[in-house]
Amino acid sequence: MANRHLARSLAMQALYKWDFNGCNNEKIDAAVEYVITEFGPGLEEEGFVKMLVNGVLDKKKEIDTIIEKAAPEWPLEQIAMVDRNVLRVGIYELLFGDRNAVPPKVAINESIELAKSFGGETSGKFINGVLGTIYREIGEPMKDHIKTKPDEDLPEELLVGAAVINHNDKDIKVLWLKDKYGFWVFPKGHLTLKDKNSATALKRELKKEIGITDITVGEAVGDIEYVSKSTSKGKSKRKITYFIVETKTDKIEPSENSKIVETRWVSIKDPAPGDYYHDLDGILEKTREILS
Repeated sequence: MANRHLARSLAMQALYKWDFNGCNNEKIDAAVEYVITEFGPGLEEEGFVKMLVNGVLDKKKEIDTIIEKAAPEWPLEQIAMVDRNVLRVGIYELLFGDRNAVPPKVAINESIELAKSFGGETSGKFINGVLGTIYREIGEPMKDHIKTKPDEDLPEELLVGAAVINHNDKDIKVLWLKDKYGFWVFPKGHLTLKDKNSATALKRELKKEIGITDITVGEAVGDIEYVSKSTSKGKSKRKITYFIVETKTDKIEPSENSKIVETRWVSIKDPAPGDYYHDLDGILEKTREILS
């Protein structure tokens, strides 16, 4: 058994013991030491076990909320304890871990294998379904690991996005939106054949998503490209072109149909207010460069 796979199994078992004992954080170190001593003596990846366990505990609130939203028909307390903690480890690696070290599909496949080894007959299928839902919903941060074959002929989707800014006497602020999975994003929407240009599409999409109409569309600040996969449309190649968009209003009203759960104006000099999709780093830096 590969060291990393064994380390993940030990992390899951330590979290299982912690969960079984009432989620008492004071006992987690003892649980980790016990499973390593009993089931992984001489393990070279001991630090990886502790990193996973501590990471899950640090992000437990966010992770459990994501599980509830990705599997709404299964209340968290009704999910089998093994499955629940396999999901916690998998979601931590999928969303909060080092994606360069552990690509998303590796995190998902590893979790499925843990579920098959430690869970029930349907555990693997359940884990695959939940993590697959999350993977599709937050495809953007995973784009660098979703490779399109050179000869793969996929339909193309064009989108427009916005670094929405608001000037005041003391500062320039940029608008961040928090999606239902707890990540901060910039607004975006589809470009259609009926749109005369990107400005037309942005005015429509920003009104639809966050309720603002008083905007001035400025210059483009970069593109993001990735392969998207949905249950209804299958795979497609997406390209989002982001623009600086200025508004004089600070009142944001997300539509009822949007996936936005919170909005926040943040100084252009400051980072995102929490976890965000890191493919936006280049967009934010270019926006800062232009506005400076």
